Amino acid sequence: MVPSRGRCRQCYPGNTARAAARAGTPLAFPVAPRPHAPARHRRPWAVLLLVSCLTLQACSGGEPESGSTTQAAGTTSWVRHWNEVAIDASGLDHTPVAAGEPRLFGEQLGPTRASRAMAIVHIAIFEAVNAIAGGYQSYSGIAPAPAATSMQAAIAQAAHDTLVALFASQAASFDAQLAADLARLAHGRPKEEGIALGRRAAAAILADRAHDGAQHPEPRVGVEFVPSQAAGAWRPDPISQLTTALGA
Repeated sequence: MVPSRGRCRQCYPGNTARAAARAGTPLAFPVAPRPHAPARHRRPWAVLLLVSCLTLQACSGGEPESGSTTQAAGTTSWVRHWNEVAIDASGLDHTPVAAGEPRLFGEQLGPTRASRAMAIVHIAIFEAVNAIAGGYQSYSGIAPAPAATSMQAAIAQAAHDTLVALFASQAASFDAQLAADLARLAHGRPKEEGIALGRRAAAAILADRAHDGAQHPEPRVGVEFVPSQAAGAWRPDPISQLTTALGA
C-alpha cells in the first residue's frame, strides 16, 4: 500500500534509509560486484532498499574537498530531504484531485508503479553520490565526476529530474524546490559540475528503465481484463471500486 499524507511512513520502503540513519543503525556492509542483469530481471523494491542505504553510506564520507563531519551531515540531510519530497509526491499522486487543482491523479498508480518510481529516484541519487564518493559499482555506468563536484547540487538535480519525469503534473513544485536548494549553494564550477552530474545520473536511469514494461497501461476491469471468482484468481478490491486492474 502506498501511503498518503497523514499515514505512517515508517512502513514505506523509501523511508528505510532515513529511519536507519535516525536510529543510528550501522550501514556499512560489503557489496560484491554484479554482472549487468537484463532490465526485466531487476526488482525495484530490492534495488530501492539497497541504494537508499548505499547512498547514505557513501554520503558519510562528506564532500571530497574537505571531508568534514559538518559537511557529511549536511550532504546526508539532502538525501533525506529529497527522499521525503519523493514520498510526498507519491502520496499526493494517490490523493484525489481537488477542483481546479492542476494535477493528474495516479501518474504512478499502485504499489508496483510507486515502488518503481521510488527506486528510479534513489538510483539516480546513488549514482550522483557514488560518482563523487566512489566505493561502489555504478548501476548504469556513470563515469566518475571531477573531484571538486558539489555533491549537494548533484543530489538535488538527480532527484528533481527523475521526479519531473515520473510525476510530470507536479513539476512546478519540484522546480521550486530545486531552485530553492541550488540558491543555497555558492556559484562556481563545483555547483555547475554537480548540476551536470545530476542530470546525467537521472538521464541514465530513466533511459535504462524506459522499456521495462511500465510503459504499458494497466488493464481495465471488464475491458482488457475480465475478473474471475475462481479460487486464487485476481479480483477487484470491493472497497475502492477502482476500474483499473492493479496487480492482475
